[in-house]
Amino acid sequence: MLMVETKSAVAIKKLSVVFERDDGTRVEALRDVSLDIGEGEFVCVLGRSGHGKTTLLNVVAGLIPAYAGDVRVLGRPVKAPGVDRGVIFQKDAVFPWMRVEDNVAFGLRVSGMAKAERLRLAREHLDMVGLSNVPRAWPRELSGGMRARVAVAGVFASDPPILLADEPFGALDYVTRRQLQDVLLGLWERTRKTVIFVTHDVDE
Repeated sequence: MLMVETKSAVAIKKLSVVFERDDGTRVEALRDVSLDIGEGEFVCVLGRSGHGKTTLLNVVAGLIPAYAGDVRVLGRPVKAPGVDRGVIFQKDAVFPWMRVEDNVAFGLRVSGMAKAERLRLAREHLDMVGLSNVPRAWPRELSGGMRARVAVAGVFASDPPILLADEPFGALDYVTRRQLQDVLLGLWERTRKTVIFVTHDVDE
């Protein structure tokens, strides 16, 4: 049988993370974690709350440093956040002072893309997540599930090769959560980005 080798998107070797409390004591959040994720894979990290899932994702995102070990993204050591990684956080990652389409286009604006092109891409991605009818709405006018769709659309519009999702649908009701899982899986099947999805919910 022919074996096809998949290139590594995220490579973690013997990662340990230690936090220091105000009183000087140390808490070991992760110990000797090793993980190799191939390009285009959708990987779910499942575990109970408070057991280091978010910490793992934050190290890969470049938001916190490793205490020990090696973390590489697309073959390069992780030193800081980068455009090769998009993050969907646990809570609404939308700017309340920006209209929906401007939220989705924010990453494109930072990259220097012309306004007409970034708004075109923003509306295209809003259509992908089922929000083509609300590009000029304010986030306060949307439900929690709709704001989560805006966050997903924004990350995909920025087009990073790697997507890190930190329990992005955990605060939503069961039906809305399942709908958004289907949206995310549909976008992954369409784009084949590398996705690391963190959750404590076995159903997810």
